[in-house]
Amino acid sequence: MQCRPRLDLLNAEEEARIRDLVLLGTRPDGWDGDEPTADTPHATPSTPTERCSPS
Repeated sequence: MQCRPRLDLLNAEEEARIRDLVLLGTRPDGWDGDEPTADTPHATPSTPTERCSPS
């Protein structure tokens, strides 16, 4: 098995700031804290035609 190099999208300062904001209960504009989390399954279209339907 070949390992890939690690890729960080946030630096340590950005990560620390985000963690501080979470601890303070700070939310982005329009959010109330009841949004689903990344581990919550959500419905996805089963066929490409459902994904690409014209508006």
